[in-house]
Amino acid sequence: MVEQIFIEIKKIEKKADIIIENAKKESEKIVLEAKRKASAFTAEKQEVIDKEKENKINQARIEIKSENKKSIEGIKKNIEEIKKKASKNNNKAVDFVLKKFEGLI
Repeated sequence: MVEQIFIEIKKIEKKADIIIENAKKESEKIVLEAKRKASAFTAEKQEVIDKEKENKINQARIEIKSENKKSIEGIKKNIEEIKKKASKNNNKAVDFVLKKFEGLI
């Protein structure tokens, strides 16, 4: 009878060991799957971040080009105004020199 109890205890211990081993395997499987999902999620979010970053960089480039174009246009206008003033002053200077020269004659 005692021997039978020991045999039953051994059987139960073996079943418990199998259950524990299966639980460990299942736990490892769950952890691996969670890591895989986390890795995939992280990669997906990184891709979204990279696209967003690229869009912002492209938008900044567009804005910079636009501002540069406006600055260049402003500079061109200033140059034209300076040329016009120089041309007017040149004509006045020629007239002044001619009048002085005529006064000497």
